[in-house]
Amino acid sequence: MARRGAARLCLATKDTTLVQVLRALREIRGLSLVEARLAAAELSGAGLVGTYVEMAHLAEGLRRRSIATAVAQ
Repeated sequence: MARRGAARLCLATKDTTLVQVLRALREIRGLSLVEARLAAAELSGAGLVGTYVEMAHLAEGLRRRSIATAVAQ
């Protein structure tokens, strides 16, 4: 992260339902329901923050589940 800085992953549209996001986050990251709810709230708000590689990997998993996202640095 020191070299590239943090990346932020946000939902690209507001059309995605909470259930879709929760299910996808639990499948991709192996999160509990509580953890997935917190991550979904961040994702639909200011965005999840992590390394570019982490956020790109998560974005790809969400895209495969028809959830549009955007990664910004």
